[in-house]
Amino acid sequence: MLLPGLSGGTMAILLGVYERLLKAVSDITKRLDIKKNLLFLCVFSLGGIAGIFCFSHILSYILSAFGFYLSFLFIGLIAGTIPLIFRESEAKEVKATDILFVALGVIASLSIKLIPKKLLDISSVSSFPDFLLLFMAGLFIAIALILPGISVSYTLLILGIYERVLEAVKTADILYLLPIGAGVIAGILLFTRMLDYLMTKFKRATYMIIGGFVISCIPNVFPGLPKGDDLLIALPLLIIGFFIVYIITRRKAQFDSKEKP
Repeated sequence: MLLPGLSGGTMAILLGVYERLLKAVSDITKRLDIKKNLLFLCVFSLGGIAGIFCFSHILSYILSAFGFYLSFLFIGLIAGTIPLIFRESEAKEVKATDILFVALGVIASLSIKLIPKKLLDISSVSSFPDFLLLFMAGLFIAIALILPGISVSYTLLILGIYERVLEAVKTADILYLLPIGAGVIAGILLFTRMLDYLMTKFKRATYMIIGGFVISCIPNVFPGLPKGDDLLIALPLLIIGFFIVYIITRRKAQFDSKEKP
């Protein structure tokens, strides 16, 4: 989530844990294997929190110094997830409906830009409507957390609360963060169960739409065409990013085949 233009959902797909995360949250709402799923989510969350604290300053420096080149590494990572998504959908061949669902995913993801700027620009909670609006902001954030291709930071910027949320975190403004947090939790519980159902009943179509979400990440990350000597650095990084995902997904496929009876 620290990487600009990328989403946690995209990285979860890359690492092969996306469907497992959705199932864990969905099963908790159904009161299935609560202890096992809570343990999995707690370990995963601790890793995420540790990553934020350990890498936020390092990433900030690296991105400011080498952001242009790293963007091509990120594009390679994103492009590498697309074959993985197609394989996870269990599709044997590309159909016209697959292309349609991918296009729907791209359009749905890019349509977030149509949201009026600073829609929920609220500096403080002084009334119930303010609380309700910030709760709605939490629902938007939950969608960005769950769906690949939608950046949380970008969503906060569109809603007009990015800087205010950062300030609230730094100053521990619980009154401001509480309705947002409640909206995030409610949204995660609601949308993960919905997405888990769609993946169970309409797996192929759902993964194709998710593929569209992931593809829509690329314009957000693309920094412009490299020229001259920049091309000699940018192009290899793009290829390296793609093959990093290829190697990870190939190892995962080998592991999964060993796990099957």
